[in-house]
Amino acid sequence: MMMGRKRIVIVLIVIFCPLAYAACQDTTKPGGFRQFFYPNGSLSSEGTMQNGQPNDYWKSYYENGILKSEGNRKNFELDSIWKFFNPEGKQILEITYKNGKRNGVKISWLDRETIYENYSNDIKNGYTEYYNIQGWKKIDIPFIKGLEQGIGKEYSPDGKIITITEYKKGFIVDRTKINRLDKYNRKQGKWISFWDNGKYKLEGVFKNDKKNGYFKKYSKKGDLISIEKYIDDILQPEAAEIQKLEVEKEYYPDGKVKSTTLYRNGIREGIRIEFSPEGQIIKAIEYKNGILAGEGLVLEDGSRNGHWKEYYPNGSLKAEGDYDNGKKTGTWKYFHLNGKIEQTGLYNKDGNPEGIWRWHFDSGQLLREENYYKGKRDGLSEEFDENGVLIEMGEYYDGLEDGPWFKLIGDYYQRGSYRDGLRTGMWYDYHLQSNENKTDSLLIFKGGFIEDLPDGKHIYYWDNKKIKDEGIYIMGRKEGNWTKYNYDGTLFLIISFVNGVETRYDGVKIKPPIESEE
Repeated sequence: MMMGRKRIVIVLIVIFCPLAYAACQDTTKPGGFRQFFYPNGSLSSEGTMQNGQPNDYWKSYYENGILKSEGNRKNFELDSIWKFFNPEGKQILEITYKNGKRNGVKISWLDRETIYENYSNDIKNGYTEYYNIQGWKKIDIPFIKGLEQGIGKEYSPDGKIITITEYKKGFIVDRTKINRLDKYNRKQGKWISFWDNGKYKLEGVFKNDKKNGYFKKYSKKGDLISIEKYIDDILQPEAAEIQKLEVEKEYYPDGKVKSTTLYRNGIREGIRIEFSPEGQIIKAIEYKNGILAGEGLVLEDGSRNGHWKEYYPNGSLKAEGDYDNGKKTGTWKYFHLNGKIEQTGLYNKDGNPEGIWRWHFDSGQLLREENYYKGKRDGLSEEFDENGVLIEMGEYYDGLEDGPWFKLIGDYYQRGSYRDGLRTGMWYDYHLQSNENKTDSLLIFKGGFIEDLPDGKHIYYWDNKKIKDEGIYIMGRKEGNWTKYNYDGTLFLIISFVNGVETRYDGVKIKPPIESEE
């Protein structure tokens, strides 16, 4: 290890004197206890040697006498907690080992944040948590088999979850702001509370501090246990859905059936069918909780056929189009409550979407436009926000993303390419920062992928544009030197990898060969 380099050196084991370093000295004491010294005579490391290998408890020191690292070995393997310090004596790293592999929590103390990572047999599993210098948790991210997977959370200083981010195979697929207050301290938008195991406990939407829409309650296991509907904070009672349906029939004077109607507790529910005097079905009317929900025609087996209209509970048109033997066909239109188009497109003879489909906000503004072929997305896809700003664009082929894509997710912007639905080539992540009338994009990540696996150089950046982490992946596994930097750009740590496994910390082998003295 070169002397005089201005960086923090983390050493996982005691640094043994290379044979070529003739000035290095050591002493042997009873019981196998050994001490090694720097050329200036200061203690370098000390611990027990057994059969020419380090075992039990070891300590190593900087030349100024400050403790550099300490930890235990069991049966010559790294074991339990190892601690590492900078030349000023401040602890900067702590790793828990079992049988020579990381098992448990790894803690890194950086100058602007503290990171807690969980490992199982050298693979990152469980939550990685980031805390700021004041000690409150900023972010947690779930890992499964070394990749981000599941729901991550961002926290406010008072511990409230304010953003949830969904990860899939190390990739962000959705980010939603939740539990937000407006400038008048009123609840707005989606609010979610969580059980202590991370599962949803209650979710619903607020508008100007009032409950609006459906509020769902979940058990600690994640099972839905109740749904309540609110309008301006007033509960809207729901009819029970488990009562037995009763059939009521009307007859023509000649005894032929004129209509059949289903009831639940005296309230119309389901399909009412009307017949001609000749016994032909001439009309079908659908009810939900006694309210008209749709009307059209059905076949004798109950399959919808011909033109149908569907309605909102207030009677306004919800959707209309044709059925052919139970399958939607031709052009269908779907409407918002205010009567404006919500969605429109064509179904083929098999009942699958075909051609161009368009979605709209209730303002009439275009939300999304996609192309379909035989029920699968195929061709250009574009999505916009309510202001008409393009937030996602790319192409599909046979239902899978293919070619260049970009996505704007909240304050984050991503761009890259897909092949057969898998990331390929270079991908870039940006954080958008708005200052008065100007929006700047700050690069926070760039890296390559092959078939959705990280490959090539990956670089992460601090918000001051300085590099935070950088290193090489080979088909999903870290390889070679990975470098971490402090916020000011100074070197923090170099970790070496072989096939995804850490082998060196700042050039020092985790399990170096120890030459016997003869």
